[in-house]
Amino acid sequence: MGAVGGSHRHQVWPSSTGLRPGSLATVSAVSKQRGPSLREQVADQLRAALLSGDLRPGVTYTVRSMASEFGVSPTPFREAILDLSSEGLLRVRPNRGFTVVKPDAATVVHIANVRRLLEIPATLEVARRASDEEVAELLDSAERTAHFADRDDLAGYVTADQEFHRQVLLLTGNPILVELSEKLRAQARMHAFPGLLKAGELLRSAQEHVALVRSIGAGDADSVREIVSHHINYALTSLTQMEPLEAS
Repeated sequence: MGAVGGSHRHQVWPSSTGLRPGSLATVSAVSKQRGPSLREQVADQLRAALLSGDLRPGVTYTVRSMASEFGVSPTPFREAILDLSSEGLLRVRPNRGFTVVKPDAATVVHIANVRRLLEIPATLEVARRASDEEVAELLDSAERTAHFADRDDLAGYVTADQEFHRQVLLLTGNPILVELSEKLRAQARMHAFPGLLKAGELLRSAQEHVALVRSIGAGDADSVREIVSHHINYALTSLTQMEPLEAS
């Protein structure tokens, strides 16, 4: 990849298109499948590259060379970089490019604690008020995450996972809660996913989505609380499986 300084090990992960993520064909094919803007497509591919380890801390990546590798012009690539920067995943280096943000272990723990305070009561509220139709829609969304996980499609899974959790919290009717939780979850994924991939447990994580929706539909508060808490703990579990984190 287009990096300035440091070393970089390129890693290829499976894709639902059968093409290497980052190629023009991949972006075009995925766009036809899902229909988001090119900016969103590039952002999805960047998130997958972060989670797979293709983009790593300690390396400065140049926008022009990376945009070329992704097969897009610099403009949508810069826009995608700004999106991930607002999520706390990347840091823009003016006139140089961008770097990967990697919080230290203490920050990961703090994020998990805040997520518990936000997501557990919010999901319990959804379990109390969700209609049968809303539960059915959540189940469809949860099953999509399992579909991508079963195919080892990381880019597809990341997008489906984001959409699933967003759909759940949107049912609270609180857009501020949704925005805060999405930003925290984006940062937590940086630590949860490598552990899940290494342990081959991505599918199990996706299956928890399905179990969560069924618990929501049944109004089973104890099960909802347990599943959400376990899901949040993936990032903490990964801390014990990975090398010590470097402060950003």
